Amino acid sequence: MKFIIFLLSIIFLANCEREPLKITKVELCGYFTSNGECKESLPENVTYEIKVPFAKRFENWNSLANYMYFKSKQTPGFVIHFNRKFSIQEREILKKTYKSYYEFAGSTGEVEGEEIGENWIGSFQYMGSIIKDRQRERNEGKTYPLINSIFPSKLLFKYSSELFDGDIKTQVNLNVQYEY
Repeated sequence: MKFIIFLLSIIFLANCEREPLKITKVELCGYFTSNGECKESLPENVTYEIKVPFAKRFENWNSLANYMYFKSKQTPGFVIHFNRKFSIQEREILKKTYKSYYEFAGSTGEVEGEEIGENWIGSFQYMGSIIKDRQRERNEGKTYPLINSIFPSKLLFKYSSELFDGDIKTQVNLNVQYEY
């Protein structure tokens, strides 16, 4: 008898009308926790300061992008917050259909890092990868890195799923400083 009441309770709760899923906030973020909390908010205009040992020189865009990816690790991204926890069905839909992309200085790519939480989704991309992919598309990866040739540039993130879509943007600049 207790088991039947338990099953009926589960069925009743599963069929209750839920409040429609809505995005409550989308924030630019350089680092978010496993709970969806943004620990490093990004402004609408961000300048990445790269400090490099004086002896290190970047002979081309690939070497600069690799340094940024492996050593300095700038990760522009965003967190989408929702008005409630995802249902089981919504979570499955998101796992199957959620995608995010970036547009940067005339190039586009798919965002690498994505995490779906209870009531949030976080996405990020390494700035080093963004630069390397852009320069590879243009066959400029092995050319000398003239920072002012692509910076500052708009960085636009687009996100979509069967449940929602949208975008958020920032302006990105890069400053490489050599330390003695």
